[in-house]
Amino acid sequence: AWLSKKHGRRVRLPKEMINRAILVLWFRASLLNTSRMMDQTNSDDDLPFFSDEGLY
Repeated sequence: AWLSKKHGRRVRLPKEMINRAILVLWFRASLLNTSRMMDQTNSDDDLPFFSDEGLY
């Protein structure tokens, strides 16, 4: 819904893109959670949360 408001039209994203975004979110959350539990810094801490840079 927020994409529709942002672009002023209905936005249809390919299912593959949505699946990739879900995997990126899960992967980043896992890395950040592991770093937090082990009380270590992560080299990706400065990346935007949804960034897939360097994952492919």
